[in-house]
Amino acid sequence: MFWTRTGLLLAVLLVVSIGSLWISSAMAAGTWKNLVTSLGTGTMISAIVGFGQTLITASASQRALVTPLVEESRKALRDLSAEYRALNTEFFPTHVFEASTSPDPELNRLLMNDLGVSRSYFFRGFSGRHAAALQ
Repeated sequence: MFWTRTGLLLAVLLVVSIGSLWISSAMAAGTWKNLVTSLGTGTMISAIVGFGQTLITASASQRALVTPLVEESRKALRDLSAEYRALNTEFFPTHVFEASTSPDPELNRLLMNDLGVSRSYFFRGFSGRHAAALQ
């Protein structure tokens, strides 16, 4: 929404500026030509300054508002997941392994250990989350 309104305003300023400068180039010298040229130059400068201010404001608001919120949400999700796993390990033991390009020996060790105590095994998702189904 912010970029849409600001982009529209900047586009209008540029159209007015280019139109005014184009019209003034066809006018005869005099007060009206100076007025139209001033209008074109002023709106061009306003568009350039407005675009710069928009970039500065958008990047500052991104750093001040969005980034901390995303980090706090990730931290809360990690804490909630850890608490959930801790509460359910007695009834539904799980192990979570982050995605990587190399094999994790801990996954293989836990997998073989869990397969040794159970004949059933459940995989959840595509990320390597698994749990032995103890019978």
